[in-house]
Amino acid sequence: TEHLTTEFDQGKKVLTINFKESTDLSIDNYYKIEQEVLYKIVNRSIATVLYLDMSQVNNIDSRGVGALINISATIRKKGIAFWLTNVNTNITHILHATKLYRYFVKEPPEA
Repeated sequence: TEHLTTEFDQGKKVLTINFKESTDLSIDNYYKIEQEVLYKIVNRSIATVLYLDMSQVNNIDSRGVGALINISATIRKKGIAFWLTNVNTNITHILHATKLYRYFVKEPPEA
């Protein structure tokens, strides 16, 4: 079964991938989700930016972090920007602890 849905803004060439339901990104599902994200971006190869909406992701373990690194490396090699959005506090702490926050989360510009 698919874990993700997509929204594509053709004018901006932005693909947003959303989790269908509340989940963890963990050893139990990281590989399936990683493969599903990569499949969806390959099918939208004209996208120049990919946002992975994390609002439905409650927690992440080391395998989940590894999946994000693999997704990011693969997508960025194709010249596509990759960012996480709507990251909760728990995952934010994990990304800061692993020194990956700036790599995955684009801060909004200062007003």
